[in-house]
Amino acid sequence: FFGAYEKFEGANLFFRAPVGSGQPNIITGFTQAIYDQIVNGARTVYGIDDLGGTPTSNPTVDEKYLARLDWNINDRHRAAFTYNYAKGLNLTESDSNQVTQFEFGNHLYDRGAELKAYSGQLFSDWTDNFSTEVRASYNDVDATVKCRDGGTIGEVQIQFSGRTIFFGCDDSRHSNDLNYTVLSLKGKANYRAGDHTLSVGAERQTYEVFNQFIQNTEGLFIFNSVASFLS
Repeated sequence: FFGAYEKFEGANLFFRAPVGSGQPNIITGFTQAIYDQIVNGARTVYGIDDLGGTPTSNPTVDEKYLARLDWNINDRHRAAFTYNYAKGLNLTESDSNQVTQFEFGNHLYDRGAELKAYSGQLFSDWTDNFSTEVRASYNDVDATVKCRDGGTIGEVQIQFSGRTIFFGCDDSRHSNDLNYTVLSLKGKANYRAGDHTLSVGAERQTYEVFNQFIQNTEGLFIFNSVASFLS
């Protein structure tokens, strides 16, 4: 029996911010006063209480498990079973121009995947000349692409002086989901006849895939000035 575990803990870092914030990437022309106007306007005009603030860092974790069992059934037969599990998640920027674009925290999204993989093998020597091998594996992958906004509103863009401020769910994450499974089966037989080996086998793979990607299903709202957003 063999087992392994691996865990990585880190942080996703973000550097964009309004003028005067002290962050490395300042969006020139985007002052703290404009920032406050947008936050207050979202609350008082549109009833949106939380835009997620200015993202600076977010913890990220990646975990992996592995378990393998080798079984010598007898002198002529042996089997192996393997299980793999992996899961990771990262907070991701959507519109990442470091000079002219700023994203409030609820415009970012979580991106990652969960993998569960199973496999088994059986090796058999039926006689000194005849052997078989059977393999089976099953992989299940569930991808995560989830708005920090929770998908409650669509994407909002406020444009002024060549700058764009974003909040709400990123337009490409409104209806975005991916998961799939793969089943693989393989059988092989070998027969040794003197100096020759005859082999025959068959293999089959079955896929089941769900892939949804539809933009702007929650709406895209573009304002050509801060004043129009506040009105």
